[in-house]
Amino acid sequence: IAPSSFINASCSGATTLDMTQSQSLEGGVQTAPPQFNALGANDALVTVGIGGNDAGLISVAEECAELDVIWPFGDRCQSHYQSGGSDQVVAAIDATGPKVAAVLQGIHLRAPQARVLLVGYPDGLPQNGSNCYPTVPFSKADVVWFNSMEKDLNAVLAQTAAANGATYVDTFTSSIGHDACAGSNAWVNGIVPTSPAFPLHPNQAGEANMAKQVEGAL
Repeated sequence: IAPSSFINASCSGATTLDMTQSQSLEGGVQTAPPQFNALGANDALVTVGIGGNDAGLISVAEECAELDVIWPFGDRCQSHYQSGGSDQVVAAIDATGPKVAAVLQGIHLRAPQARVLLVGYPDGLPQNGSNCYPTVPFSKADVVWFNSMEKDLNAVLAQTAAANGATYVDTFTSSIGHDACAGSNAWVNGIVPTSPAFPLHPNQAGEANMAKQVEGAL
């Protein structure tokens, strides 16, 4: 795979709104242009990774850390988001689907010849429900719950891709065992970062794996 040229319009912290409007950076000192500005009628391939910030999963992780850091037992974080009889995070994930669908439709409109790949999210926390205090100061129950939320988000993305003429790229399966608690084998930072990347975001090895999965999808 050797494109003659490519444009990287991605930006940390972006939501689906930032596809069509400028994104404020550094507390409003700088802005990034709308990501759709990079699209053109002759584009052959578009990859996009979006949805996690719309669903607010990093904010949820930060809240879990604050709730569990002193007493990493029980399910304080899950209970916090399920107060009132409904799961606020599930609702936010479900609401993300139509937003991502609109992004995919917008890409097709602006780059009608392009193959579109929607890249999912890698495994952030141990699938066996274990925890690793203080790198990820979650209780075991909240690790299990947060894992289920990430799986829900990836499922929504996969369904949305299938319904909107895009290919979903699974980066989760290949990253199992390389979560934030995997020490030197981790492909994702913990809540307390151990590499130059944002908390619960892929490090260099994680990004390399995501690129490999994109290549495999092609």
